[in-house]
Amino acid sequence: MTPDRRAVWRLRPSDVILLLFVASLGVSLLISPFPNESVAALPPLVGGLIAYVVLDRAPWSRRALGWLGWALIGLGACLAGIGLLGIEDAPSGLRRDLLSLPGLSHVRQGLPGAFNANVIAGALVAMSPFPLTLMGRSAASPAGRALAWAAAAAMLSVLLMTGSRGGYLGAGCALAAYALLWWPRAMRWAAPLLLLGVLIGGTVVGWRAVLSALLTSDTIGDLSMRQEIWSRALTMMADFPFTGIGLGCFERLMGMLYPLFLAPKGTVTHAHNLFLQVGVDLGLPGLAAFALLLGLAFRSGLRAHRALAQERVDDLAALAAAGVASLAGICAHGMLDAAVWNNKGAFLPWVVMGLCVALGALHLPGCGAPPFVGQ
Repeated sequence: MTPDRRAVWRLRPSDVILLLFVASLGVSLLISPFPNESVAALPPLVGGLIAYVVLDRAPWSRRALGWLGWALIGLGACLAGIGLLGIEDAPSGLRRDLLSLPGLSHVRQGLPGAFNANVIAGALVAMSPFPLTLMGRSAASPAGRALAWAAAAAMLSVLLMTGSRGGYLGAGCALAAYALLWWPRAMRWAAPLLLLGVLIGGTVVGWRAVLSALLTSDTIGDLSMRQEIWSRALTMMADFPFTGIGLGCFERLMGMLYPLFLAPKGTVTHAHNLFLQVGVDLGLPGLAAFALLLGLAFRSGLRAHRALAQERVDDLAALAAAGVASLAGICAHGMLDAAVWNNKGAFLPWVVMGLCVALGALHLPGCGAPPFVGQ
């Protein structure tokens, strides 16, 4: 039994929000002071929107969604491999040895601009929960578990290599969210103990020192510089609340109209906050639409996890938990960076949101056999 195909084209409230986002994107392109930059930033975002619509609208079966989970694990492993070969200035002798092998140096040259450490970290944060859907699960085959462990090890290793503090925070939040959903009884005891440890450690070390360590980076310095960047982004939003400044125009427009005093010109390319960056680029209507779509995806993923767990469809329940955990990691990382916006990884949040929405709309009774149990 499959979902009603006639419902594929039925207008829903969520579609109005998506149309608002697309309209904000169109307005942003029309008013852009630098059209070439805006058009150059568009393809990954459009690709993500197409993926979201396909995932939202297609009549997925349990089996197909399960294989999509495999695809996301593979995508995360591929991103880890790309990052290992090309992270800029990564202090790793292993990386230097790999790049010295014949032919591998050409890989980086063929993908210019894709190797910023924070961008790689943001992409890996989004993908990091998905190997957990197979690791240690008795229903998965030994080969499946081995592949999941290998993918997880690759992602974690490269994420540590990036040196991105925002990436560490995002990955930690993603893994914690997955644990809260998948092991709720254990986390009832572990979470308060962990929180108590954090409170004690922060008090002993000093919260200012902790905050400074978290917010300091090699690219933009300390908290004061981030505060200056955020203040410029808020000023831009206040000056262009309905249209935004135009997709991909942040760096050039800030240099012309909103100069920084603590950072050299040309070193700050975005607002270092995902939500501020969306608001700056698309205006408040675009930011509101993005936040609502993100909230709908969270709700769909949580509802899907609860329903599928009650139905004992463990593979898809784990996949829904991974989707919610991925979104939690993206949001946490987005507080410090905009690594999944205006770059080649801009499609990733939309894929995860589409997955959560698709799982939330899955017709539970008789939609096909799960793929992770040897079928």
